[in-house]
Amino acid sequence: MIAKLKTALKRAPVLTGSFVLAVCLTLWFGGRTAVHAVYWADPKHQNQQIEGWMTLGYVGKSWRVPRGTLKASIDEIWPDGERDRYPPVHRIALETGLSEAEVIARLDAVIATYRAQAAE
Repeated sequence: MIAKLKTALKRAPVLTGSFVLAVCLTLWFGGRTAVHAVYWADPKHQNQQIEGWMTLGYVGKSWRVPRGTLKASIDEIWPDGERDRYPPVHRIALETGLSEAEVIARLDAVIATYRAQAAE
């Protein structure tokens, strides 16, 4: 097997290198996809109680709500500026002057509204 790889590398180094790179990228992204699928399929990661460390992206994945929907609700109280796309809840509270409980209540309301509209 190794002898065949060495021969292929001598005959067509660019093609062989491209093939090896394609295999490595396939393994990387396939593994990453599998890890994410297993993580989010676990019931303890679904509909988690929102906490201060969670980013809007994490909340969106946990509650199966588009992150853009959550971001739009935060943009109303914290307009775009120098900040992350999906900041953690505690940072939103700190930057807007609201308490974490108020931010969490706002996110809970957005989630409830989204789910009610999706059920219709």
